[in-house]
Amino acid sequence: AVFPTSANLRPERLARVSPYEFVDTAILWMLEQFNRRGLRKNELEIKMFGAAALFTKPDNPGAIAVGENNIKAAVSVFNQQELYLKAWNVGGHAGRKIVFQTHTGEVFQKFLARGKPNL
Repeated sequence: AVFPTSANLRPERLARVSPYEFVDTAILWMLEQFNRRGLRKNELEIKMFGAAALFTKPDNPGAIAVGENNIKAAVSVFNQQELYLKAWNVGGHAGRKIVFQTHTGEVFQKFLARGKPNL
């Protein structure tokens, strides 16, 4: 997801956007997909990573805080859906490389340095 919420979209615009474009609709879409496959909300472990302020400098507090707003939107949907975070590392000013082990549920994270290759 790129943007935090679809709440302010007019209905005709909302009908044309992808559910993955907004944090709120992306999470609800995923929950629907899990439900269709027989997974219930109480069986899920919620882990959230990312949402760094990559396009702003730490000393520019007036910049648009897309990452911060995405975090708030995700937490709001989790609260509405009675889902609770098991693990998280969000925000900051550095990108992350995430490795998710689907067979164990483990998440490994490495912070990325700007302007350097991160293999």
